[in-house]
Amino acid sequence: MLYSHILKKSISGRWPFKVITNGIYSVRSGPKAPTPFKVKFENTTLCNLRCIMCPLSTGLKRPTGTLSYENFKFVFDQIYPCYLNLTGIGEPFLNKDIFKIIKYAKKKRTFVKLDSNATLLNRERGMQMLEAGPDILSISMDGATKETYERIRIPAKWEVFFENTKNFIKLRNETKMLKTQIHSFMVLQKHNFHELPEYIKLANDLGFDSINGTFVIRLGDNQNEETGLHNITYQEAKNVYERTKEILKQVKVPVRIENLMSFLRN
Repeated sequence: MLYSHILKKSISGRWPFKVITNGIYSVRSGPKAPTPFKVKFENTTLCNLRCIMCPLSTGLKRPTGTLSYENFKFVFDQIYPCYLNLTGIGEPFLNKDIFKIIKYAKKKRTFVKLDSNATLLNRERGMQMLEAGPDILSISMDGATKETYERIRIPAKWEVFFENTKNFIKLRNETKMLKTQIHSFMVLQKHNFHELPEYIKLANDLGFDSINGTFVIRLGDNQNEETGLHNITYQEAKNVYERTKEILKQVKVPVRIENLMSFLRN
């Protein structure tokens, strides 16, 4: 699991009673089952982008809408999870209740993580997010240059993404609302794998608290055959692996790309 440290923090610091009771319910014979330790809510099915590896780019047919605060609270109060992931294939800043949802979960001492493409992350929304106080806001990059980023994250503009991201990290640091960690995330694929070392360097220079990545996979009806890493050559993989190894020596923040490095090495 990419964020296994989240679960460790939840167990050690906040939720020993829930962990113990869940353990008891799971081993004893009886009708009562443990409630989930980790829960994922898709907070919205709306998105302002059509990234090439996302099922939305291939015409995914599904109802569109957002998770209301009332519906969230109704389900959350029955589960009361230690860890809440609010990520789906939509953009959370399109959900008008997202800040209320986060605040409620944090009031209940739940560890909260969500992802954003940052294209709507202006100063006003940035301050609202910091005041809501999620433990992690992960920002999707998928490129270290304008050309690569805009080829993947359609119709986003690199300049908007870059300024929003830079200003949000600066705002967090200046306001000293340090309870929210800001992570970067890259979905490695045919069109951006060559920029893995540059992505790590850029994310480090921008001041992210953690740098993360994973492979492109099949998402819904999007097979991602054309974007898959099976389309790269051994020599290309070796070259990126060696350059990434050198960049990693210069980075001070945690970089969690072990699965990517293993693939490129082998």
